[in-house]
Amino acid sequence: MRLTHRYRQWKADRKRYPTRWLSYRRRLKTDVELAYKLEGGEVFFDEQYIDKLTADARALDAWIVKLAISQFLIGLYLLDWIISGSVEGTIFGISIKYKEVIIALLAVLGLISYILTGSRDLRIWIIETLVSLRTRNEFSDFAQLAAYSGFHIKTYSTKPYARWIFPKFSSKLSFALLTFLGLFLLLALLAVSYGLFIYVLVDAYKNPGLPPPWSSVVVWFAVLTHIFGLLWLVRLWIPLPYKDMGILLELKNLEQRNPERYRQRLSEIFHDP
Repeated sequence: MRLTHRYRQWKADRKRYPTRWLSYRRRLKTDVELAYKLEGGEVFFDEQYIDKLTADARALDAWIVKLAISQFLIGLYLLDWIISGSVEGTIFGISIKYKEVIIALLAVLGLISYILTGSRDLRIWIIETLVSLRTRNEFSDFAQLAAYSGFHIKTYSTKPYARWIFPKFSSKLSFALLTFLGLFLLLALLAVSYGLFIYVLVDAYKNPGLPPPWSSVVVWFAVLTHIFGLLWLVRLWIPLPYKDMGILLELKNLEQRNPERYRQRLSEIFHDP
């Protein structure tokens, strides 16, 4: 009997408080939209505010590029080490004698890259939202092209329904091939990068250059930084479940504005299921 009651209560709560799948980007956009609609919001989110976010995003992009170049050079060093079998050399003026030093460098640079990229994306998402709010719908796509984006990379999809001119098979095929090749090259780059890094991790674990405790610490530090990076990306980009309890806010507003309607809604929502 108790289990039956709990089950009915659980079903009622799911109906009252539905689950919504939201990414951090979607939640951030909602926050900016709500703040923009407040009194004084349009004044606060002016051109000067957007310019400040743009300047910050550009500065972060410059650091991200430097980190990417550093990681690429270390990747070439790793490739040379795998081919030659000798780990000794110099990177950025630092003499390298142990493979664990390379692993630690890559892990630290990767961790910093994740954090800087997330901080840059935060600013860009706010800029995109503000541009949409400040621009009429028919001009929004063109306004987004003028707004700052990561490394100034922008795409634009033409609107065939505007003039009812549609692509034929050859045009669709060329676009499909371009998309396929782009994805293939991206996946190949990721596979080679992670393949090299995993090879180095496994080699350092099996054949440590430092005393065993320190070598293991470096390997596990590198593994944890990559797990952190993956979780960071999930939090930023992947929709996650949230409980929508907006109905309680509705009741709170009704209680102040319309007590009679408030009691009616209260009875509708929290009646015994």
